[in-house]
Amino acid sequence: MSPILISLAVAGVVIILWSRQQMKDLLYVIDKIYVERIVEKNRVVEGYETDVVIKIFNETDHRIPLVIVKDDVPRGLVVSKGSDVARLSIPPRSYVENVYSVRGERVGRHDLRSIKLLFQDPLGIFSEEKIYEQYSYITVTPIYIKINVYPKIRSVYPGIKIRGASLGGSYDLWGFRDYVSGDDVRRIYWKGFARTGRLMVREDIGESRGRVLIMLGLTKYSWLIGSEGNTYAESLLRLFRSLLESFLDAYSIIDIMICTDAIVKIFREITSSNRERIYVIFDDISFGGGCGSIGILLLNLYRIDLSRYDIKILAATPPDIFSTDRSSISLYLKQNGFRGIIMMPNRDYDKDIGPMTRDIIIKFFSKLGSDVLITEESFEKI
Repeated sequence: MSPILISLAVAGVVIILWSRQQMKDLLYVIDKIYVERIVEKNRVVEGYETDVVIKIFNETDHRIPLVIVKDDVPRGLVVSKGSDVARLSIPPRSYVENVYSVRGERVGRHDLRSIKLLFQDPLGIFSEEKIYEQYSYITVTPIYIKINVYPKIRSVYPGIKIRGASLGGSYDLWGFRDYVSGDDVRRIYWKGFARTGRLMVREDIGESRGRVLIMLGLTKYSWLIGSEGNTYAESLLRLFRSLLESFLDAYSIIDIMICTDAIVKIFREITSSNRERIYVIFDDISFGGGCGSIGILLLNLYRIDLSRYDIKILAATPPDIFSTDRSSISLYLKQNGFRGIIMMPNRDYDKDIGPMTRDIIIKFFSKLGSDVLITEESFEKI
């Protein structure tokens, strides 16, 4: 045999044995390596970015020669700067970090559940993988499209009380109305009585503000129809946020019902003074999630007093409505006395779902005493 080949073979064996020993030494300290994920902003509007920092702590006296870190970025988020994969080495008693940015492309809450580390010897011959459970979330809230739904609502319900506003003063004065038996005498407008001879009382903002119930009839089926980024679910969520913002701009008091899987949540007393609560609502709406059936939402109508609302709106799309047998929907609405507005984005339902889809839905709900309003906007992202 050639002395050169023998030397190369011996050198190769020595290198492998050395790398193996390095890896064995590394295995003793892997359990003392810790990982932390820091998300700069847990909520972003779709199309905007947030930074993510992965910190890897080495609390041993052993140098970590090579570790490959891979974060678990869900598909609704796009890595826009840096990389969610990095090759690093960690000095003893120190930490290193990898920073990257993600852009919110798809509406909903996106869960980051784990971080994968691949430890290797200096030559990369041997490796050991470890997965760290590290839960974080990034909620991508839908864009707000300014809409004017009041003319349509008034066409259905003439004289409906929608707008309210405070003109300031110690009484938060909104206007005056004729005195009726039982009114607080402290609210009588005596100066007006002296001029006109009519007993009138001050009406404050609490009396004049419209009270609105908005139910989000989102189901998992509406995520399956439409193009990526413009599914029916995403159009519905943009409509939902736009409705909330519009009624808050009109000084309404809003109660909200949503459901995820089999859980129905009610958010009460949302006003323009605490409108940041609407962002918390979207934390409960996961990307691809929603009711298994709209019936779950309607079944829970008994939990609220429908008579206290000036306007009742169910925001939904045809796939959400067709997810439940229509006889069941009819039963739930009649049992709870729901008569309101079914509001849908303006999409090509006949093409995507079937002919006469709009007519079928309008006819069905009109028999139940509710009206279907289709917005002028499609709520598709351009």
